[in-house]
Amino acid sequence: MYDELVEFLQESVTPFHAAATAESWLRAAGFNRLEEADYWNLEPGKGYYTTRNGSAILAWRMPKGPLTGWHAAASHSDSPTWRIKTLDGADHGFARAEVEGYGGMLMSTWFDRPLSVAGRLLVRTADGVESRLVHPERALACIPNLCIHFNREANTGLNYELDAIAACVIGGVSFVGGIGKIRGIVIGVVMLRLIFVGLTMVGVPQDLQYLIKGAIILFACALDMRKYLVKK
Repeated sequence: MYDELVEFLQESVTPFHAAATAESWLRAAGFNRLEEADYWNLEPGKGYYTTRNGSAILAWRMPKGPLTGWHAAASHSDSPTWRIKTLDGADHGFARAEVEGYGGMLMSTWFDRPLSVAGRLLVRTADGVESRLVHPERALACIPNLCIHFNREANTGLNYELDAIAACVIGGVSFVGGIGKIRGIVIGVVMLRLIFVGLTMVGVPQDLQYLIKGAIILFACALDMRKYLVKK
C-alpha cells in the first residue's frame, strides 16, 4: 500500500496528472467511465466514474442490493507549488517567467534548486484542439535567491524565539525562575497555536498578530511579577 501511494504521488504532479492517474487505476480495476452530460444506466455491483475539466474525478460502486446509504471519502488533487503566470518573450538568452506561490508552502525550500515544469497543454492539430499532459523529467527552471544586499533578513532564521517565550509564560513559567512544569509549557503551546490559528482564520494581519503576541507576553509578565511581589 505504501509503495502504491508513493507511485501515485510521483505520477500526480499536477491536478490534471492526478485525475489521469486515478482514471487509469480505476479502469484497471474494472470501473466504467460515464460522461457527465449523458443519461446513466447504473447496474448493481458495478463501479463507475466521471471526470470534469480533466482535473477532478468522482468514482463510486453501486451496491448489489437495495441502496441504504453512502460511504464517501474525498481528497484534493492539488498541492502547494509555484504556478507560471506569464512568460516574458524578450530575448535574454534564457526564458523568464512570472510565477505565483499557490497554497501553504515554505517558499525558501524551492529556491536555488533545479525545477521541472508540468501541466496541461492545448495543442492545435489537424483534427482540432487536443489536450496533452506534459511532465518532462529533467530540470528546466530555477528560482534564484536574492543576493544578501537585497535581502538583509535572509540569514535570520525562523525567529521562533517570541513564540517560545509566549508559550512558556502562558504555561505558567515564571520569569524570576524556580517555577514551571513541562505539562504547563505543552498547554501553553496548544493555547498559543489555537489563538493564532483563530486570528489567521478571521483575517487578522501578520503584523497585528506580532503585536498581540507581544501583548500576551507583557500581560503574562505583569501577572507573574504581581504574584512574585505578593509572595515577597
